[in-house]
Amino acid sequence: MLLVFVSFNQESVIYRMLMVAGFVTMCDIWIATIFMSGLKFYKTIVMLFAGGYAISVALAFALRRDGLEGLLAGYVVGQFMMLTGLVFIILRSFPAERLIAFDCFKRGAMYTSLMAVGLLFNFAIWADKIVFWVTEQTSNAVIGPLRASVIYDMPVFLAYLGIIPGMAVFLVRFETDFVDWYDRFYNAVRGGGSLEEIARMRNAMVSAVRQGLFDIIKIQTLSVLVLVVFVPTIFKKLSISPLYLPLF
Repeated sequence: MLLVFVSFNQESVIYRMLMVAGFVTMCDIWIATIFMSGLKFYKTIVMLFAGGYAISVALAFALRRDGLEGLLAGYVVGQFMMLTGLVFIILRSFPAERLIAFDCFKRGAMYTSLMAVGLLFNFAIWADKIVFWVTEQTSNAVIGPLRASVIYDMPVFLAYLGIIPGMAVFLVRFETDFVDWYDRFYNAVRGGGSLEEIARMRNAMVSAVRQGLFDIIKIQTLSVLVLVVFVPTIFKKLSISPLYLPLF
C-alpha cells in the first residue's frame, strides 16, 4: 500500500486508494477462483465472471465523466461484487468455524518449494514483458511508473488468444474424462475392488491422458495455422505495423 502511494504520488488520493483496493480484490478473486475450480463449479465461475465484468463495464461507462477515478471505481466495484459472490458460494458450501484464521503461518504449513516454483515460473513468463516495458525505446508511459509496449503487448496478447482452443480441450479432457476415471480408480482401490477392475480403471486413465494430449496437439495445430494465415489482416485492422509479424 505504501509503495502505491509513493509511486503514484502525482495521482489523487482517491485513485491510489482504488488502486490498492483493486489489487487486493484481484488477488482474492484468483484465490477464490482456484478454490472453486477444484470444486468443479465451472458454470458458477463463468456466470460470476460474466456478471462481475458486465457490472464493471456498466459502472465505468456510467462514471466516465469523473475521469480516471470514475473508470477505476466502476471496475473495482464490479470486481468486488464478483469476489463477494465467489466467497458467498464457498462459505455456503463449506461453512467456516472461525471468521479469520492464521493457520497458514504455522511452522510446516507452507510448502516453500511450491512458493519458489510459482515465483520463478511466473517470473520466467513475465521476464520478456518486463524488458520491453522498462526499455524506453519499446514502451510508453501510461500512469505513474506503469508502462506499456504497444509493439509487443498486442502481438503477445493475440498469441495468448491463440492457445484458447488448446486450453479448452485440456479442460474438457482432463477435468472431465480423466478425473472421472481417476475417481473410479480411487474408489475401487479404497473400496476393495478386484484387481481386474482396478487395472481396467488404470488403463482407462492412461487412455484418457493419451487421447487428451492427441486432441490438444490436433486442435492447437489447427488453430495456430488459421491464426497465422489471418494474422496480417488482423494486424491491419488493429493498425499494427506488419514489421512486427515476426515478433508475433
